[in-house]
Amino acid sequence: MDAMPMDIGKMAGVLTALTLASTASAESCAGRVRKDHPRMYFNADTWPALKAAAQGPARKEFDALLERCAGYPDNPVGSGAEAVTFRDEKTAKETIRTTTSTPIHAVRDWGKEAADCALAWRF
Repeated sequence: MDAMPMDIGKMAGVLTALTLASTASAESCAGRVRKDHPRMYFNADTWPALKAAAQGPARKEFDALLERCAGYPDNPVGSGAEAVTFRDEKTAKETIRTTTSTPIHAVRDWGKEAADCALAWRF
């Protein structure tokens, strides 16, 4: 069965309604945004329950987090840790200043490990 083409006028009306609805809901939520930091995930209100869970029912997971953190290197090296060197590359029209790039398979940013360590430190 072939898909029926949508009437452009109807599509514009639906998109307008959705946009207005999302704007109204965003405005109504603005007053509920926390003024303290962090605004997401964990905050002063949630830390006591998280700490209690880490010492109780989630102790196994917390211990696994601490073990992972203990295994991370003290001075991790990310990709491209060497000094950046520039070179001039001539094309048919101009000379372009470039740097060597890191192949995507070699990129290492340690973001997950940094988040693990930050969470463990916070507890």
